[in-house]
Amino acid sequence: MKKLFSLVICVVALLFIGCEPNAPATSNKVETVSASEITQVSAILHGKVNVDISLYDDVEFGMMVSDNKDDLNTRVGEMYKAKVLKGKDFELTLSNLYPNTKYYYCAWLFLNNTQYEYGGIKRFGTKKNSDSGNTGNQECVDLGLSVKWATCNVGANTPEEYGDYFAWGEIKTKKNYSWGTYKYCNNLYDSLTKYNNTSRYGTVDNKTQLDLTDDAAHANWGGSWRMPTHAEVIELLNNCTWTWITQNGVRGYKVISNKNGNSIFFPAAGYYYNSSLYGSGSCGNYWSSSLLADSPHDAYDLYLGSGSVYRYYYNRYYGFTVRPVCQ
Repeated sequence: MKKLFSLVICVVALLFIGCEPNAPATSNKVETVSASEITQVSAILHGKVNVDISLYDDVEFGMMVSDNKDDLNTRVGEMYKAKVLKGKDFELTLSNLYPNTKYYYCAWLFLNNTQYEYGGIKRFGTKKNSDSGNTGNQECVDLGLSVKWATCNVGANTPEEYGDYFAWGEIKTKKNYSWGTYKYCNNLYDSLTKYNNTSRYGTVDNKTQLDLTDDAAHANWGGSWRMPTHAEVIELLNNCTWTWITQNGVRGYKVISNKNGNSIFFPAAGYYYNSSLYGSGSCGNYWSSSLLADSPHDAYDLYLGSGSVYRYYYNRYYGFTVRPVCQ
């Protein structure tokens, strides 16, 4: 009887506070407000401070964000500072989000270097991409080739920004790049579950080109954007002049078309191996959408270093940048 009574008290208490058993306590000093202006890749998150900040010498506020609610429950989501304050209301604009994805967020407040105060957890979902065939808000350049090339990488807003890093065939970034975390294998390179034409490397499906659903450019930008094929990388190499330069403080290659003189810039963004970034500022690796047929645990990429540029191939689990193309 005592155990049943204790259980009833626990359930009533949970209903009263209105949260999950594992949800962290929230503060009445800061409030999480609903998101607005949600698109495929951006949203504005709103919060409210419920204390008189003039009483404090040091005040910071912002949002914690993740596509995994557990990250917020355990307070390990990405922390962003908000820069706009209207009275006691503040807002944060997030960009470079993934289309058709649920995100969780909560407002936070930091007063006088003491401790973080958190508001309740809310969620929003980004819109789906349109497959109408347009290029959206991203810009491309006609180099006189079979496809047009984007002016910046996926996840970047300018040509000089490195942008995001993806394993081949994956459409989201992650914290660790290895066979153990790769989506299309069972921990080892000889246990591939997709994009394989050799039985000793795993399940055979004879796919040698990425499906659009596994194409980081198309999945994140939509429209007619996609990753370049191996042949399109070769076309870019053979029909342009590549010059190693520093552009707005960033090292990389200026790529000038030999056909019409138009140009684009590739930053030397480096690559991710396990959880570390290597080679940024001195080299760069850009995935193609093409598998290396003779060695299906590898895929073709565009490699650039200060002294050379060429087509190469690497293990599919590496985190490389992506430069989209469109028709």
